[in-house]
Amino acid sequence: MIRLTILLCLFPVLIAANTIHDQFAKIDQLYDTRDQQNHIKESLTLIDSSKEFITTKRHDYELLWRYARSASRTPDYLDANKKEKLAILAKGVKLGKQAIELYPKKIDGHYWYAIALGRQAELQGIFKSLGSIKPIQATMKTILELDPNYHRAHFVLSRLYRKAPKGISIGNPQKALEHINRALAMDATESMYLLEKARVLVKLKKKSQARSFLREFLNMPYHPNYFKDQVDRDKAAAKILLAKIS
Repeated sequence: MIRLTILLCLFPVLIAANTIHDQFAKIDQLYDTRDQQNHIKESLTLIDSSKEFITTKRHDYELLWRYARSASRTPDYLDANKKEKLAILAKGVKLGKQAIELYPKKIDGHYWYAIALGRQAELQGIFKSLGSIKPIQATMKTILELDPNYHRAHFVLSRLYRKAPKGISIGNPQKALEHINRALAMDATESMYLLEKARVLVKLKKKSQARSFLREFLNMPYHPNYFKDQVDRDKAAAKILLAKIS
């Protein structure tokens, strides 16, 4: 008995098993470095293998929305064909819905369900994706009812109103401008918001304003609070857009 006690003191790491919180930390680290090779794939695999650690409803919820989150990034960061990406996105949408059912008043489930649904729609193409527009719109409105300061929801609504066709859907560039301005009022240096506003201005045929806005964005220094690969992608897209409207 004494020898066993000594061994436990000397080798606690070997005895202690991973907890669900250890799994969350590993999943989040992989997601935060998703631009590195295979990290999105590894995060999805780790989420699936972490189910054995679930002991509470909250644990289940945390894994479900994390799967939807990682799935939503597969179009950009997973080395796979379109069919494989769509299958993962479909699973992400499904698990995102399950997260909402578990905790309808928590935002992560709502948000990542909608983002996975949106990325699935983009990959499928405009005519196959029209049915996703109103569910995403409704989800963002729900999020803003839960938290009026959740500026990501305004960004998503801006994209919806800008990209959706008029007449047969909810397309409305003026509403897009209102929402992206609200998002920027809460986070004035987020690259996705800045690029989105430029795109909205182009949609509104305000090319002169868009050019000035893009030049200002391109001259902004990188801030470490943001995901660098996303900033780089947004600035590359901004350069292309600026050249197109110049």
